[in-house]
Amino acid sequence: MANGAAEKEAVGWFVRQRDPAHADWPAFTAWLEADPAHAAAYDRVAIADAAMTEALAARPLAADRPDAAPANDNAPGFFRRSGAVAAALLVAVSAWPVYRVAVPTYAVETALGEQRSVTLDDGTVIDLNGGTRVTLDRRNPRIATLESGEAVFRVTHDPTDPFTVVSGDMRLRDIGTVFNVAREDGRAEVSVAEGAVMFDPDRAALLLRAGQRLLIAHSGAAPVVTRVDPATVAGWKTGRLDFTATPLSDIAPDLSRALGAPIAVDPAIADRTFTGTILIDGKDRAAIEKIAILMGVSARKVGEEWRLTAN
Repeated sequence: MANGAAEKEAVGWFVRQRDPAHADWPAFTAWLEADPAHAAAYDRVAIADAAMTEALAARPLAADRPDAAPANDNAPGFFRRSGAVAAALLVAVSAWPVYRVAVPTYAVETALGEQRSVTLDDGTVIDLNGGTRVTLDRRNPRIATLESGEAVFRVTHDPTDPFTVVSGDMRLRDIGTVFNVAREDGRAEVSVAEGAVMFDPDRAALLLRAGQRLLIAHSGAAPVVTRVDPATVAGWKTGRLDFTATPLSDIAPDLSRALGAPIAVDPAIADRTFTGTILIDGKDRAAIEKIAILMGVSARKVGEEWRLTAN
């Protein structure tokens, strides 16, 4: 049966079932079993009804308007009036695939102090640090956009369809890789734990191998490549943060993501650097104060935010 005919019949069954007097369930069951397309069409109708109900749940009900006609409240769902339900459902069912195509992207987010892991259809795993937002595309599981925060990408390599990570103006192409990407305002950092990744593949084509880190200090800055111990890449996953001559202004976002609290740095000490390893214990309420002592500064709470200042 053509999809159009199946959907019209599905709408008819859906409308009849909204009637409390409907009792022809054997006929409905026979219709479902007659053709696999029937069940699929009915599912599309039910999904469309549920989606439209949810979309309009926050809008004023028609009954709230002085000129509104009485509604058939015996019929749950968005489509209440049997006189218009068939046409409305057909429109909704037709529009539903278009809606999914028109809005193909979705975001995965974490709060400060929260970690989350996402497995894509191709087997690639993305581990999100706290305070992170990654946008994915339903049409193409081989691309991810890091809007903010930090994530490690464990990519299922496919030389015919390389995985791409976009973050601001930065574009990375996988070459069989495990790599960590962090972005905070205009600052971006890429560290490679395994394999290799291509930075700016269409222009600079800079190859980063395991044990290399690329840093863009601010928007418009030239990328700087340094060495990094591959074993320390994405150490945040196990509560370990390693720093080498890192400004406190760059350390603060890492601490915020790990400890679950916003942390700011007094401009007077923002450029002061720290070298060392910080072990994160999220259950220790005094963790920020202890870390501040380790870095040779003070920490005080101002409202909901912690502020690092000179001693």
